[in-house]
Amino acid sequence: MKTAIVMTTSLVAFTATGALADDMAVNSQVDHETLFEQFDANSDSVITAEEAAASMTLDDQFDTLDEDGSGDLTLAEFENLELTGGMTGGSEDYQIES
Repeated sequence: MKTAIVMTTSLVAFTATGALADDMAVNSQVDHETLFEQFDANSDSVITAEEAAASMTLDDQFDTLDEDGSGDLTLAEFENLELTGGMTGGSEDYQIES
């Protein structure tokens, strides 16, 4: 019985890992402009600190990305955001939290 539980748990973990990898592959292909539009909730062509708060990672980097200190991010500033590599996993970190 224990063997069956361990094997089932391993299979579930393996399957979940595969699904996560598939999601990461899809997410890594999201470009800056598409992601910018998702965060720009009111479509005013800037991301405010309030809109950035939808992502913990973007929220953490907001002040660094806001090069002119205006309190919002333009697309040009947002394009300095590294979407893949170097960060804690890639663009999936920048998805809007529900």
